[in-house]
Amino acid sequence: MDLMWQRILRRAMQGRIPLAVGAGEARYWFKVTALLLVGFSTARASDPGFSKKSTGPFGAVVSTLVVYPVNPAVLFLGTSRGSIYKTTDRGQTWNRISRGLSGRGPVLAIASSKGGTLYAGTANGSVFKSDDAGQSWQDRSRGLPAVPVKAIGIHPSSRSTVYVATSGQGVYYSKNGGAKWTPASKGLTSLEVETLAIDAQKPTTLYVGTRGGGVFRSLNGGRTWAARGLIDEWVSHLMLDRSEPPNLYATTDGNLGGALLRSPDQGQTWQVLRRDSVFTSLAVDPANPGTMLLGTLNEGLLKSTNSGKDWTAVKADASSLFPVTSVAIDPVDHSNIYAGTEGAGVLKSVDGGAQWKSSNRGLNEVVVQTLAVDAGETRLAYAGTQSAGIFRTSDGGRSWNSVNMGLTHARIESLIIDPADRAKVYAGTFGSGVFKSTDRGGTWTPAREGLPPMSIVKSLALGSSSSSLLYAAVVEEGVFRSEDGGASWKAMNKGLSCKRIQALTVHPMAHRTLYAASDGAGIFRTVDGGENWSQMSLGFGDAVIDALAIDRASPKTLYAGTFGDGVLKSVDGGMTWKAVNQGLPGFPVVRSISVDPVEPATVYAALRHGLFQSTDGGATWQRLKSDQTGGAEDSAEPDYYAVAIDASNPRILYCGTSWGVIAVAADAPAPR
Repeated sequence: MDLMWQRILRRAMQGRIPLAVGAGEARYWFKVTALLLVGFSTARASDPGFSKKSTGPFGAVVSTLVVYPVNPAVLFLGTSRGSIYKTTDRGQTWNRISRGLSGRGPVLAIASSKGGTLYAGTANGSVFKSDDAGQSWQDRSRGLPAVPVKAIGIHPSSRSTVYVATSGQGVYYSKNGGAKWTPASKGLTSLEVETLAIDAQKPTTLYVGTRGGGVFRSLNGGRTWAARGLIDEWVSHLMLDRSEPPNLYATTDGNLGGALLRSPDQGQTWQVLRRDSVFTSLAVDPANPGTMLLGTLNEGLLKSTNSGKDWTAVKADASSLFPVTSVAIDPVDHSNIYAGTEGAGVLKSVDGGAQWKSSNRGLNEVVVQTLAVDAGETRLAYAGTQSAGIFRTSDGGRSWNSVNMGLTHARIESLIIDPADRAKVYAGTFGSGVFKSTDRGGTWTPAREGLPPMSIVKSLALGSSSSSLLYAAVVEEGVFRSEDGGASWKAMNKGLSCKRIQALTVHPMAHRTLYAASDGAGIFRTVDGGENWSQMSLGFGDAVIDALAIDRASPKTLYAGTFGDGVLKSVDGGMTWKAVNQGLPGFPVVRSISVDPVEPATVYAALRHGLFQSTDGGATWQRLKSDQTGGAEDSAEPDYYAVAIDASNPRILYCGTSWGVIAVAADAPAPR
């Protein structure tokens, strides 16, 4: 992926710019879909309910991370989903702290004073304050504009004096703990403020970095500002070290092509230290100003011990796949370093960055949108996530381990296990095509020759009588076929009037009969392995079909899950369809359907806000009740993306949700 595309994706993920997409692709961006999961369910149909307990995988998209100066064993982090978490044991376990937080967007900034006061800023312009180490929060947004809060700075000797940098409305300050805010942008030529730094030795001296205006300095506590270089640059980070006088560091993304710079004279002159990357975070060791850590989008985590003159890659394996968004260094024991990432949650090093490990227990924000359960090996399953790659369990969901070695993309759209050789697993990604593992996910290699560049592979299907025959649905590109186990691919689109294919399923006894569900054009069928397709859209209208399932005992019976139109059923091999929605909520968004192969009248549907079961072939549905909240204290229900049944243990359902995997036990509590 070239540098320009990385920047475009980076800005889109941060909400800075919209992605330019076509009409069909736009529909994709504004809905969340799930992979069809069928063919390995043997659960009983009499479940009255389930114990809703997330078993992992743990992690989050971390947007900000800080060490509590009052007690370095305590850290706080904010996530892209608007949560704040706290650890009191240096990251061994995390707990969500949400009391008083409401109506918030992604948490973009957290700041803490030496006196213990915390402030948090969000993407919707809210600022919250806590005086009790995060146990409760008070809204302090009155008087602030409803624009993203990009940075917060607290006066080092007055915790009631706080500064807020906003995207679009400049800088605001408060001298009474956020009770009243005053604009402080006089002299700024750009009000798109991205970052803010306070000189700890001279607290009335402040710096801000702007989008398109460069760096500005105030010598009077923010009342007036003057330009300090890097004019026209997009300045994303500013950092002051503890030298005398302090060095000022800046990262930019603009005319300089992505650069790290240093100014020894308060911004009067600048020296380029590193170029041609996309920088995502910056930290300076508080005890050793020459030691710096730099997070990048495409080079992982970098470290310098000579004030940025030379850089070496830090051996944080996950940082090459997951950009490091925030770095925090323990102010007492500087060998403790924490890195917040865009998918792997928190990484921790206890030896100054030589070795790293995940530090995520309790971070319940991994979105699992696709699952694959091994039908022949007890308690083995894989979870594909929206931002953290692939996880594997070998103990029925009690624990999950990241298995991402070799992957180059962290968003997994589809997973499938080869039933003829269960060590082979295929993964469809968002933007990097297909990957293949021959060692149960231990390592992955690209399997995308012949696929379009940057393919989004929404669904994978295996020919039932040949483990080398594989089909892939590629967004906006139609269906591709591989006859050599993914080594090469060929487009098979003759007769496909719509190439926005969302889900695939193969006839269980006729491996060249394949059904393809589309975004807006109904169902297509081929009886010759994709050589020719025919449209079977009667009863669909322009429904967006996100899931497709076939009754393996009676292959003429199919189910289609739609975005807003609920479940549709066919009993004549897809020729005609009718809605079967009795018991489903209004505007049912159905992301995944699974048919029990032993008791085929039992069907499970994963909806956006609930898991539903039918015991009469879809004629009626009932929501499976739950008895726990699963860890999100201010949410009654997670979003559901996928449902699968463990063939090796028919009491267990796996649900992919916005809280990770929920293991559902029919007759016993969920695994813990």
